[in-house]
Amino acid sequence: MNSEQLRKYIAIAEHKTMTEAAESLFVTQSALSHTLSDLEEELGCKLFTRDKKNLIITTSGQKLLQYAREITSLINQAELELNHQDKLNIAAVNVCAAYMLRYFPEEKLSGIGLLHINESDMPLALLKNDADVIACDDFYIKHYKIPGLRKFVLCREQLGLQVPEGHKFYKRKYITLADLEDEPLCIRADFPSLKTWLGNIETMTGIKFRIELNMDRYTYLNIRDKIGYPEIKQLSSISNINYPLTKNYRFVRIKDVYSSRFIYMWYLSGNEAKVSTLIESVKNYYSMPSNYPNTLSDLKL
Repeated sequence: MNSEQLRKYIAIAEHKTMTEAAESLFVTQSALSHTLSDLEEELGCKLFTRDKKNLIITTSGQKLLQYAREITSLINQAELELNHQDKLNIAAVNVCAAYMLRYFPEEKLSGIGLLHINESDMPLALLKNDADVIACDDFYIKHYKIPGLRKFVLCREQLGLQVPEGHKFYKRKYITLADLEDEPLCIRADFPSLKTWLGNIETMTGIKFRIELNMDRYTYLNIRDKIGYPEIKQLSSISNINYPLTKNYRFVRIKDVYSSRFIYMWYLSGNEAKVSTLIESVKNYYSMPSNYPNTLSDLKL
């Protein structure tokens, strides 16, 4: 067994379905099934049983999951300490890193380390100096007392639904969280920070989103006309990667608790010299007035 197999195994255990685990890892279900079969054959035990919808982890599977998390955590820590110690380390949600680095000097890009860590772990990574810069909202960071914390706004994001024509929300100007109670929705698997955002809203409000379908962008584009479910999504003031709306779809804002947010770039005041080039890169991006996120009207809805 190797670290890549263990990472895939953790994804299977956390998602409880091969479909969602494969989408989160951007691999095929067949490849993931082979990984699971190889692990079960090597260990000589069943790691999951199956019912109609989900995978159910066995006692042996639980033991392996505990070891897998400990091992991958140690590997991640070693990579941070050894591979990235001389780099400018950035952890960012969504595509923020792409915009932060758009005008970064090409000859210095080899000195950039992009860290793949959960939003909830970003403040601690900054506090421990594992990350020099993080890009996220203030949901998690406000729980930490970090001396010398500096920030400025990168973008603003708006939560809403992409609603097909004929749906009861299609002609609405906006909706509230209460409107979504027990409403079947779909979500794209290629935006993990959106799932985190929705989870935070559920924690704050007690509202439970009914996500019926979780799929990649291309699958959704091919079947969206057949399923008729609204897609819950976020629009960003700096991103033009959202696929275009057609006359048969309309973006309807969610207007409620934590349904819009600012994404900030956070760094420590004693680290200005190391992050100064990155700050200049971001300033250069925003030097064009059309790029700076001033108000919600800047969101291209």
